[in-house]
Amino acid sequence: MNEILKKEVKNYWNTHPLFSYELKGLKGAPSRDTFKALDDIKLRDVERFSYPFWEFDKHAYEKVLDIGCGPGFLV
Repeated sequence: MNEILKKEVKNYWNTHPLFSYELKGLKGAPSRDTFKALDDIKLRDVERFSYPFWEFDKHAYEKVLDIGCGPGFLV
C-alpha cells in the first residue's frame, strides 16, 4: 500500500472511529472525551457479551494470526 493511501486511510479512521455513529453530533477530529465515550459503548454493549464467547482465558500465551477479523479494538 503506498504511503499516500495509508495516510488517507489513517485520516479516515481518526475522524470516523468505530462506533462513532453512536455519538450524536460528532464532527471532525474526535476529542479525548469522544474516545472515552466510545470505550464506554464498547465495554457496555459489545465486550460484556462477547468476552466469554472468545474464551481468552483458555488461550493465554498462545500465538494468534489475526487477518482483518474484526474492528481492531482488542490489543
